[in-house]
Amino acid sequence: MLLAAVPYAITTNLQGDASGIVAPSTLLPDPVALIAYLGAFLVGWILTHDPESLTRLGRQAWWHAGVLVVLLGFFALGILPIDMDSSRPGWSTFMALFGWLTCYTLLGLAVRHLTQERAWIRYLADASYWMYLMHLVLLTFFEVLIAGYTWPPALEVLLNIIVTTAILLVTYHLFVRSTALGGWLNGRRARKTDRVAAAPGAKSVALKDGTLSSR
Repeated sequence: MLLAAVPYAITTNLQGDASGIVAPSTLLPDPVALIAYLGAFLVGWILTHDPESLTRLGRQAWWHAGVLVVLLGFFALGILPIDMDSSRPGWSTFMALFGWLTCYTLLGLAVRHLTQERAWIRYLADASYWMYLMHLVLLTFFEVLIAGYTWPPALEVLLNIIVTTAILLVTYHLFVRSTALGGWLNGRRARKTDRVAAAPGAKSVALKDGTLSSR
C-alpha cells in the first residue's frame, strides 16, 4: 500500500495543487502527471497478472479499513496537523495514503462479499472503461449547455450525471459492446463459467458425471 501511494505523492508534491492531480489540458502527456498514472497502471497490472493478489486484498480488507478509519479519525480530531493549506509533503502524502487505502479497502471488501455473479454489475463493469474514456466530453458539453439556466446547482449536477450516464450506456450497447472496438478496449468477454472459475476463492467440486464445477 505504501509503495502504491508513492507515485501519487510525488506527482501532487511536484504539481503543488492541493485538490489532487492536475490532468493535462492538451493531448500532449504531462511527464509529472504520468508518474501518478503509471503508478496506478502498475498496481492494476500486478493485480491482473498475480492470481493471488486479489485474494490477499480480500484477506487484508478489514485491516486496510481499520487503518483508513484511524487516519481519518486523526485528521478529523486535529491530531494530524495538516489541511489543504499545509505544506506540500504533509497534505500530498495524506491524500496519497487516503486514496490508496480507500481503493484497497473497497477492492478487498468486494472480493470478500460480492462473490455472486450479477448480470447488471457485470454489464456496468464491461461498460466502465468506455464511460471513463468518454464521460468528460459529455459532462462538459451539458455543463455549458445548461449554464445559462438559474436551476439549483445540485439539480444541474444531478441532471448532467443522469443524461451523461444514459447516453454513455446506450452508445456502449450500440457501438462498442459487440464490436471490434469493444474487443480492443476490454478484450474478449469471458463466458460466465470461465469468470466463476477464475474468481478469487472459487472452489472446484466433482459432479455426478465426473466433471468439475467451480463454486
